[in-house]
Amino acid sequence: MIAVAIILALLILLMLTKVGGEFVYEDEKLSIVLSLGLIRYRFKPKGNFDYSILLKYVKMLWHALVRLLKGVVIEDFHLRFIAASDDPYKTAMLCGSAYSIAGMLAPHIRRFMKVKKSSVEIDSDFLAEKSVISASLRAKIPFWKLLIIAGALLREYLQYRKTIKEGAKNIDSTSEQNKGNDSNQAEAVGA
Repeated sequence: MIAVAIILALLILLMLTKVGGEFVYEDEKLSIVLSLGLIRYRFKPKGNFDYSILLKYVKMLWHALVRLLKGVVIEDFHLRFIAASDDPYKTAMLCGSAYSIAGMLAPHIRRFMKVKKSSVEIDSDFLAEKSVISASLRAKIPFWKLLIIAGALLREYLQYRKTIKEGAKNIDSTSEQNKGNDSNQAEAVGA
């Protein structure tokens, strides 16, 4: 009976634990810290990160990711962009574009997620030749919500894999039918 109570208490404690992450992009380097309660794990991607793979998975798992974003609480978000170019006109246009994009995205981000603290700094530097961007994000989600979303992600991933396999089978059967048609046509031509 005591063992069941201890296991139940541990499960409740685990479900109340927050899962978090800190993402920092500065000086063209990405640093990621993941945390589960008091346990923290820091890693930095080595070399150039292939963003095309990330975009592929975002497209594939979009519905589950939207549910994930609705469960996330953004504790702290900072974005700093300094527009710069060798041409002052390009610098001004880049700065104006950044202001308009930030103004358009802010309401949509707040619609999907709860944001406690955020700051966006956009400026221009007419003397520099290269733009500078830095961002940091600290977000948390309750563990129980993460488990539900992980199940949805897994289900969508498995459905995606199933459609790929079915597509490959359809392609194989179509190519076999075409080979059969080619041989029938060859026999008809030879006769």
